[in-house]
Amino acid sequence: MTEPSTPLIFDFLKTQQEFGQLMGNRLNQRLEQVHNLQLKDLLIAREIHQGARYPSEIAEMLRIPRDMVSRSIERLLQAGTISREIDPHDSRRTILSINPEGEARRKEVQQTIQSTMEPIVGSLTPEELSTLIGFLRKMVEHAYQKEQKEKENA
Repeated sequence: MTEPSTPLIFDFLKTQQEFGQLMGNRLNQRLEQVHNLQLKDLLIAREIHQGARYPSEIAEMLRIPRDMVSRSIERLLQAGTISREIDPHDSRRTILSINPEGEARRKEVQQTIQSTMEPIVGSLTPEELSTLIGFLRKMVEHAYQKEQKEKENA
């Protein structure tokens, strides 16, 4: 595979920056206004909804620092979205779960995300959006693999 030229890399960076600003600012503002939550809170709640039970597990899955996960968990607890209990098998750990109020709120938040993101991604077909996500995921995974190899060789 040939490497992209420097002008293409800069075009990619510029476009990614614009897209990130447009998407992140618009969505974060809307989430804060309507739900008093941040995007990272929703990503963490989604991981819990999909079966993640421990803060350390979530930090690893999302590749974000544990302290950031802890702050989001506190916001989600204050919002009444999730519940936390002591792990019966290890009292040093806590287990997280979505509670009934959180399940109802999740549907409201999904509507907010849909209405906010539709003007941004609405020009793409589901197949195109899936392809875009696949390309971005491929780049992210490649970067993490390369980073891991560098750590192993250090």
